[in-house]
Amino acid sequence: METTNKYSGLVFNIIDELAKKLNFTYSVEAIAIPDKTKNTAHISSNVSEIDNLGPGDILTNWISPIMMDMVKNKSIVIGAYATTLSDDLKDFIDFTIPISFQRYTFLAARPKVLSRALLFMAPFSGDTWLCLIAAILSVGPLLYYIHRNSPIAEESGDSGGLMSIQNCIWYMYGALLQQGGMHLPKADSARTLVGAWWLVVLVIATTYCGNLVAFLTFPEMDKPLTTFDDLIRYQDKITWTIRDHSYLEEELKNIGDSKLKVLYHRRSKNQTEDAILAEVSQGHHVLIDWKIRLQFLMSQQDTETNRCDFALG
Repeated sequence: METTNKYSGLVFNIIDELAKKLNFTYSVEAIAIPDKTKNTAHISSNVSEIDNLGPGDILTNWISPIMMDMVKNKSIVIGAYATTLSDDLKDFIDFTIPISFQRYTFLAARPKVLSRALLFMAPFSGDTWLCLIAAILSVGPLLYYIHRNSPIAEESGDSGGLMSIQNCIWYMYGALLQQGGMHLPKADSARTLVGAWWLVVLVIATTYCGNLVAFLTFPEMDKPLTTFDDLIRYQDKITWTIRDHSYLEEELKNIGDSKLKVLYHRRSKNQTEDAILAEVSQGHHVLIDWKIRLQFLMSQQDTETNRCDFALG
């Protein structure tokens, strides 16, 4: 049908500019375009309805067969429709040069600050803490053995102090905290061992204090997902969604033997957008789509809630 309604949007801005530069006028013949996301039909002659469409309501890799027939039969000069270029469609119609290049990325949960409850243990790894415990439990008995078998200890006849293995272990623990102990060894051999232990303590304490200041200054965050390789690596913990019938879905379906094939086979299906975004905000799900669409979703949440729980990969 031919209509005189007012049209707007990027495509018509381009046509208006061409008409101005090349000095021609045009009329619009509007056709019904089915919305595959809601199983309804949107009539493009209704401008207010077009303005209310969301960023994912119309699939750009689908072209109405009616429009294709009209172009091939030359009943119209231009099919004013924004579509994704594909090799399959190039066999039937000609496209203009691309007016925009869209990147695919994914929407994930915004990294959260980790709990600071055990922050004092963060400067060292678990293996380092186990090595420190093992060092105390081994050097303490070694000090006891050296001190007990030294001639000076036998001559003094003391039965307390470092003559007890428990006191030797507690002395090494106190030295690690830079507190020392009440009892000091009298033999040169035991003093040599204690001096070497204090040098070790000096290095450990300096390293620990420096790292602790860094952790206090810069809070540790969750490791963010930044690449598709990260997403595939955590496929047992995180699920993802690809927009149904999208260009990316078709490409992944026909990609052949590739590690990206798992993105197609393990994708989640038949979920509403609200359910998907709820799972994404909880950190258990990822939405893969055009970057501009995902930015729109982030902006929409920020406008509605004055916060943003999402981050782009």
